[in-house]
Amino acid sequence: MTPTTANENATPGSVQRMVRPRTFEHFPPTSVCPVCNTSEDGECLLLEIDGTRMESICEGKPVHLWCAVAKRFNPEYRIIYTKV
Repeated sequence: MTPTTANENATPGSVQRMVRPRTFEHFPPTSVCPVCNTSEDGECLLLEIDGTRMESICEGKPVHLWCAVAKRFNPEYRIIYTKV
């Protein structure tokens, strides 16, 4: 996978900030997007898999960029999500 963007100029602050995710030009052909269940080529990003973080390293799952865009907000649970 070839990276296309990264947030290398982030400045520290007292408020948690959104870090621009690193994206890749092509979806890996041996993976399947967990949202649309395809391996269609296109821009993607890696989402951290819950429970896999050890210090600063974790496992990731490739997801199409267009599938990762949240479309819903649940104020009761304070989550932003995409219904699949």
